[in-house]
Amino acid sequence: MLPQAPVTIAAITVNPGNQITASVQCVNACSARKQNWQLTMTNNTTGQTWSQNVTYSSSLASADWIEEAPVSSNVLPLADFNVVGIAPYVGGNAAWNLLTMSANGIQMSDPWGQTSSASSTDANGFNACWGYGAMANCPSP
Repeated sequence: MLPQAPVTIAAITVNPGNQITASVQCVNACSARKQNWQLTMTNNTTGQTWSQNVTYSSSLASADWIEEAPVSSNVLPLADFNVVGIAPYVGGNAAWNLLTMSANGIQMSDPWGQTSSASSTDANGFNACWGYGAMANCPSP
């Protein structure tokens, strides 16, 4: 949850080519000023799962997904994540269904020439695309 320093999730090992699923879900008291959120990551390739519950105040008006280059003492090269699909949440409490989506995508580039860009949105969500040398032409899902 922001603002916060990066968190290492030791329960999951991620190797190149692994498929990862992540979710953020309000688990109760979703209309209260402070909500209880369940953060979950699963390595679909290995079956490893991590989950944590946090209390966080949210307006419930938006969600963000951020692809970032890792940082050590300097910014490190951006991993080649190819294409990441971001799908709208369409289950559970009807008040939480995302019927429309809009993307305010930010294009990112690092000193090594790697790039990340977002596609336009449609009913299936949007994509984040990795590129090298020039901004990737990121197709919609």
